[in-house]
Amino acid sequence: MSGWGSGTNGRPYGPPAGGQAAQKWDQGGQGRPQWQQPWQPPTPPRQHSSGIALRVALGVVAAGVVVAIAGILVPTAGGTGYRTMREVSQSMEPTYRPGDKVTIKETDGSTLRDGDIALFDGHDWGVQGALLQRVVARGGEHIVVTATGTVTVDGKVRKEPYLYPSSYGGFSPPVDLVVPQGRLFMMGDHRVDSLDSRYHHDVASGTIAESAVAGKAVNSASAPSTDFRWAGLGAGVAVAGLVAAIVVAVRSKRRAVPLPPPPPSY
Repeated sequence: MSGWGSGTNGRPYGPPAGGQAAQKWDQGGQGRPQWQQPWQPPTPPRQHSSGIALRVALGVVAAGVVVAIAGILVPTAGGTGYRTMREVSQSMEPTYRPGDKVTIKETDGSTLRDGDIALFDGHDWGVQGALLQRVVARGGEHIVVTATGTVTVDGKVRKEPYLYPSSYGGFSPPVDLVVPQGRLFMMGDHRVDSLDSRYHHDVASGTIAESAVAGKAVNSASAPSTDFRWAGLGAGVAVAGLVAAIVVAVRSKRRAVPLPPPPPSY
């Protein structure tokens, strides 16, 4: 009697005689049927494309943030040394009227030239606070101001198209002075309404020290300012990249195929 037992309908247990049934029997390998092989989880689908897209989206976010920050910080760094003040007096009309904003660039008094408008400390004149007036003559220059307000520097009549109209022909304290070295002779553009160097002869003939200068007035357009176009562009790019990253992450999660549970052990 063979070593095989009898099954139902008189058919013996054991490997099938041949054909497709035999192939299924041997498919598992090692002489065991397929259902007796150790369970191994299937290989999950690869998500390479989603991972690359997510990294690209995050890179766009980072680039947008960098552009936005640069649009704010770079002009700000370049703007160091500038400040804005408001004119409070009428002495510089019509160039600056009371309430006008004035952009001041930090400048050493020794670098000023005739015609520059300077912000300076008024302590030499007994004034508490800063004053804004125009440089009319510098150290070593010979200035003459007539009683009618005509200004001559080193023998040349100074052309002053910026003066307030009533300044011409009005009364002015006469001045005949060689400005001391390291000092400046200052006057306002509204000559009949400006307490300037002409009225402070008791201290260094009315001149101020170059060291008292805090800066000079410049065109506001020349001062660096935040470029909101670049800041806005960077912010838009960052937002677009963030939205793309969220979309990629959500789609990747939806496409993920959960692994089937292992079969029960017998």
